[in-house]
Amino acid sequence: MHSEFDDISLNGLIYVNEGMSSERQERVLSAIAQSITGNLTVRVKVYPLVYESAYTDANTIYTGDDNSLIKRYVRRDGKKINPFLLRLKLVVHETLHALFTPYKKIEAEKVSLSLEEYPPEKVSRIFNVIEDLVIESREPSVFGGWVHSAFVYGSYINYLCSPKLDMLEPEKQWEAAVTNLRDSMNLDRGVRLKGRFTSFDAWEAYSKTRPLLERIVNFSYSSSEKFNLMKEVAKIVLDSFPETEALSEEELKRKPLE
Repeated sequence: MHSEFDDISLNGLIYVNEGMSSERQERVLSAIAQSITGNLTVRVKVYPLVYESAYTDANTIYTGDDNSLIKRYVRRDGKKINPFLLRLKLVVHETLHALFTPYKKIEAEKVSLSLEEYPPEKVSRIFNVIEDLVIESREPSVFGGWVHSAFVYGSYINYLCSPKLDMLEPEKQWEAAVTNLRDSMNLDRGVRLKGRFTSFDAWEAYSKTRPLLERIVNFSYSSSEKFNLMKEVAKIVLDSFPETEALSEEELKRKPLE
């Protein structure tokens, strides 16, 4: 980890992708994903993406090409990002889901909430945000060396390039705040929010759910108490913002790594 939050030094790793073709990066990243998951059929594809940085569809992890990531992650200080290190972070993130996210249990809990008339697509979005927080809290205990350094770099860049809370619509501020927690938790100066809440409803939802999120992070992946807490968080957020933006049809069709 790094001593300064305002800048990160990776001891030369910042140039690790120089001279490496996209095809070579795909082979390297695929080998890393296979070694993490133990699944030799996993493949990583470097692909132009417009609306997101990475996603998983069955046994293929798609990550943005250099142009996609450079356009999406723009630093205010004018410094350029390192697409390969960011791409490595995104791939490792997807493989952590494969290792730790209990998809079948999550699907069952979504059905449970749908019976209480909570829209399943909106519950999916909130559960995804929570699971991202959970798996990234586990990363330091799983990886070390340059993979961990690249992961921290990617988290730092994601935080640095994210909008401030006060620049967002009220219904998006809760999700942005939790994403801030995710991206800053492994940095030396600890978790922090970027900007401030401008919506009382968003601030109240965050204040109510922050202790619950901390408890969720501390539970094992198969704990029934964890899912009870996740459902409680979803209810608080959806009751606060019943018009929470839903996942797109394309996102809903995607499948996790097997």
